[in-house]
Amino acid sequence: MLIDTNILDKNKTYVGLEVGTGLIAYTLQELCHQVYKNIQVGDIPSHAFAILYNNVSNQWDIWENNINNKHNGIIQYALSEYETNAIINKVKKVYVYEYELDLITMKYWLNNNPGYSILNLAEITEKRLIHLPLPDTKGWVCSQSLAACNFKICLEMNLPFEVIAPVDFMFYLQNK
Repeated sequence: MLIDTNILDKNKTYVGLEVGTGLIAYTLQELCHQVYKNIQVGDIPSHAFAILYNNVSNQWDIWENNINNKHNGIIQYALSEYETNAIINKVKKVYVYEYELDLITMKYWLNNNPGYSILNLAEITEKRLIHLPLPDTKGWVCSQSLAACNFKICLEMNLPFEVIAPVDFMFYLQNK
């Protein structure tokens, strides 16, 4: 099990930072390491998502913006399904940090899905890391979706919403 829910508080929200093992994850890790040299390349997360307790179904849920065969954009589903997919996708590890997310805003974005953008992901990530303007894409990446539910990270790190990456959440939450 990648996420130990026994240590989580049902009244709080969390950010999960996934360290992947695929080519896209490796590319993101290499690019992000250019900015965050103090974080080992193999420890840099390539995906970010929310973890929250669902009082209706009495289970932990994942809220994420991602692309897969069934969905393109924000989706909320059972943590148990995430764990199964993580094993199939060979996720290396998941870091979990408490981070207050606005549940009303999360529900809004779930119902008004901005979509997920993977257009030239490596190029976009590189532009983010050196803070050049992003091209006009038709969606957000995972970390932007989280930042849209609490801009505190953007304000305190003085980072525009457009350049937020999963590693920014790691750096911010580790040094908070």
